[in-house]
Amino acid sequence: MSKKIKVFYDYTCPYCYKGLRELQDILPDYKNVEIDWSPCEAHPRPEPAGVHSDLAAQVGFYIAENGFDIKKYNNLVFEAHFENQKRIDDVDLLADLGQEAGAKREDIIALLNENRNAKKVEDSNTEVWQTLEIQAVPSYTYDDKIAASGGGLLVPIGKVVELFKIASKA
Repeated sequence: MSKKIKVFYDYTCPYCYKGLRELQDILPDYKNVEIDWSPCEAHPRPEPAGVHSDLAAQVGFYIAENGFDIKKYNNLVFEAHFENQKRIDDVDLLADLGQEAGAKREDIIALLNENRNAKKVEDSNTEVWQTLEIQAVPSYTYDDKIAASGGGLLVPIGKVVELFKIASKA
């Protein structure tokens, strides 16, 4: 049985910013559990949004799949958006952040110019919102178990820890 927990999150979601920080606090206790990072969009295009997170999500998939530092990239994107009020739909900014996480800047620019990971973001959106019918992010899944945010509330870290305990025993 896989020991992989899937994490759905949006780079423009303040609950995700807080939730992923809490997640990083518990990860050292569960070294045998892998994370399947699945950035998604709370407001996919064409829905109106102050800033869309689809480009940042495309880079997130690239960073995670190529073994670069996804935790660092996630932190950098959240900080850029929430603390520094930067536009996380800016290709140059995302290339800089991707480079700080270990990727080549020119590879990030090419990825975004070719829209190569758009389908991955779309698939993540479909999975979280339609297939799993989750109400809000951040949310976590393991096999058929879900620890989901919703009703305007962040999923309690205790529920996330329970999911990690189950996964680590598998």
